[in-house]
Amino acid sequence: MWVIRAGKKGIFHDHFIESKCVFLSWEGYHFDLRYIDSMDACRDLVAKEKKTNNKTSISNWAGQLYAFIKSISVGDYALIPACGGRTYSLVRITGDYKYDEDGNDQFYHFRTMEVINTDIPRSIFAQPTVYSLNAYRTIFRVKNEGIVMQAIKEWEEAIR
Repeated sequence: MWVIRAGKKGIFHDHFIESKCVFLSWEGYHFDLRYIDSMDACRDLVAKEKKTNNKTSISNWAGQLYAFIKSISVGDYALIPACGGRTYSLVRITGDYKYDEDGNDQFYHFRTMEVINTDIPRSIFAQPTVYSLNAYRTIFRVKNEGIVMQAIKEWEEAIR
């Protein structure tokens, strides 16, 4: 399971849901990234694109970029925080990484997905889980996926 943020403060959440795609909505990177075959190549690309030699920043961005293009698998679940951060949408990834050179604004890099549930309240999660889901990164693997999925299952059963 992953968290994939929909732009700053979730501003693109509705676009993700309506288009049935998760996007890497970063500025720049206006080229196909499928050729990236290692973390080293990803770090080199990030350093060049971001015009920085700060190793911490490069590693952070490269890890997220590599996760989006290579580590996320078809069938993986993802949580997309909604605008305002009070709710999440649960989705399942249905497609491999793709690049659309005509992508509108910041939507060049994407993966198709199916929406499982929207408007999952943040309040259903225990505080340690909320803290872990609020990590600063745009894309990251969820710790304790079983706990997250169990909380969602219990919430779904309670609202039926």
